[in-house]
Amino acid sequence: MNKESIKEYKPLGENHWFKVAERLYKEAGKVPDRLEIRAAIILEALGLSSGETSALGVNEKGERTDIKKDRVIAEYLTNKPGVLIDKKSGVTSSDFRDIYPNGLPRELEEALDKNTLAIMKVEYSHLDNIRKKFGDTENDLEVDDPVHYFRLPGGVDLFVRGYTHNPDWQENHGFYLRRVNSYAKVISIEGILSSHLGETLDELWGDPKWREGHYSQLMHEAVDEAKFNGLFVEVDARDASALDMDATPSGHFPKLPDLFFIKYFEYLKRESPGLASKIFSVNRLKDLLRRQSTSDDGVITMEKDFYDNSIIHREHPYITNHGETSLGPTYLELGQMMFTDDIQVTPWR
Repeated sequence: MNKESIKEYKPLGENHWFKVAERLYKEAGKVPDRLEIRAAIILEALGLSSGETSALGVNEKGERTDIKKDRVIAEYLTNKPGVLIDKKSGVTSSDFRDIYPNGLPRELEEALDKNTLAIMKVEYSHLDNIRKKFGDTENDLEVDDPVHYFRLPGGVDLFVRGYTHNPDWQENHGFYLRRVNSYAKVISIEGILSSHLGETLDELWGDPKWREGHYSQLMHEAVDEAKFNGLFVEVDARDASALDMDATPSGHFPKLPDLFFIKYFEYLKRESPGLASKIFSVNRLKDLLRRQSTSDDGVITMEKDFYDNSIIHREHPYITNHGETSLGPTYLELGQMMFTDDIQVTPWR
């Protein structure tokens, strides 16, 4: 695929995600529920940053460090709603390589941290190599996954990169992953569902067959070849080692006792009455949980994969009030699809 044939996508409207948030806010109702009030109190008590200004760069005293840099990064990256990949299916992307298919604007390059810019340039080279080597491929082991840029409170740069759990995918993409990891300070690794929280890192590192693995190989190559000297972090640490609450190993929705759903619904009525009123019954709660699970009965099995420009875009569907699927959140997520990531930091090397 030559440079002339790389597609340029239509930008989403500047208020696209604001409209989504506004719709969810209306669904929640005007009166904050107990969960919202409790969250606000915790944020205030601990002094945690939140809101649109949380990504501004500050020093240890909380003072702004570079107003121009903040403006440029916001204008070109963090405030960009993304692009529309496919109008018919509604697939969107916030991958900076889709937003700027021919490279980053010069003003943005000059504003970014040198390591952040280096990582982005590696990812452009990565995608270019995939296109030259495999063409506009739709092979899951050849195609690249999206790379999303975020700016955390205080101006900390974060990349969330898609990863296909397969040794052949690691083999095809490992060279560029090693180059990226040479500029990283922290590498986040997805937790193993069957392991206790905090044990994934040791299990992956100690895998005697790590050269045949994926995350285990990524970790060793980061340290041994990319000279990574930072921290590994376990993320998305959903512990299914003691009880299957989302799906059994065979892919079925667990046979949880009726008392579980009764107690769960009572909790929602007390803590989130707006959500409980939309669910309106224990049986419907059970059905919504089943349909949003990772089991074979769940909506995740209807995940849409869309291939374009040598990137696979994985769209996670949601459930509407009428039981239909939606590519956007509908307020019935119950935390299953939107807020399942939990971070457990271990200062581990």
